[in-house]
Amino acid sequence: MNDDFTVKQKLIRQGQIRQLICSPWAGVMLWMNDVETDSLPAENMDYRGLWMNYCLDGSCELLVENEGYFYLGAGQLCVGPNKAVDEFRYPTGRYLGLELFISEAEITDDLRHLIRDLGFNWKNTGKNVVGVPTEMLQRHLSGLSNHLLSGTGTLEEYRMQTLELLHLIGKGELAEKEKDCFLNKKNRMLALSVASDLKENLTDRITIQKLADRYGVSVSALKKYFEIAMGANITTYRQKIRCEKAAELLRTTDLSVGEIAAMVGYAHQGKFGEIFRRTYGCSPLAYRRRQRTVWNRENIESQLEQNSSKGIEPSSRL
Repeated sequence: MNDDFTVKQKLIRQGQIRQLICSPWAGVMLWMNDVETDSLPAENMDYRGLWMNYCLDGSCELLVENEGYFYLGAGQLCVGPNKAVDEFRYPTGRYLGLELFISEAEITDDLRHLIRDLGFNWKNTGKNVVGVPTEMLQRHLSGLSNHLLSGTGTLEEYRMQTLELLHLIGKGELAEKEKDCFLNKKNRMLALSVASDLKENLTDRITIQKLADRYGVSVSALKKYFEIAMGANITTYRQKIRCEKAAELLRTTDLSVGEIAAMVGYAHQGKFGEIFRRTYGCSPLAYRRRQRTVWNRENIESQLEQNSSKGIEPSSRL
């Protein structure tokens, strides 16, 4: 691995993100995002320029200035001036994607001319194009993604692969698709408000019809907007957030399974146990035992490290 390629990994409260970043030229960033969380704050940088997002797994939300939001799913590619303002959202809580950013203001004239000579027309980047890569482009995207994930390769190799990527996009190796993964700002906000409402009222057994009436839309419209924005239908999403809250209570309290089931909206403990097992692969009690075993082990290891740094010999009781 060369000095121009760095691997950055950081843990955040909601989950984990791993970024593998390469800067082939000044003003050009190429990276893989391996994300397991619902959202991340946008970093303090100028996001104006050309973006390319290729989703390999999960989904991500892309803000299109003055238009609304695209929701990119696995196997889809978006090219254009999309950007994020306050945060990056990942509706399914999972995203593995290859991303390229080119700041037209920062790249050199020589590089700009080289890109144009390869067939990539800067004039066509004023709008966002969402589509499915052809087989040839898909092979190149997968190869470049694997190269970045492995963390190997020279600067020249990354440069050549980036230029080849722009060449393939420029020659039309992207089949544009209908914008069925698009929401305007109003409908996105409606979906997010419904999601927030459900999360804050886990015990509320409100029907989808009543939710639609509350927000002044038809049931079909509500279902469509919600599934696009949140990556799941309302029933599945409600089960997910209830199980997440239940898992938190199992880890942090001594409440009984029946008490926790009632607190997250399940009248019957058996039904709760069935859904929890389907979500986490084990019963609520097994989950509690497993999590507390991990917690105890991590605390013992942390204590041993602290003692070692102080020159304290390990106790035989540990």
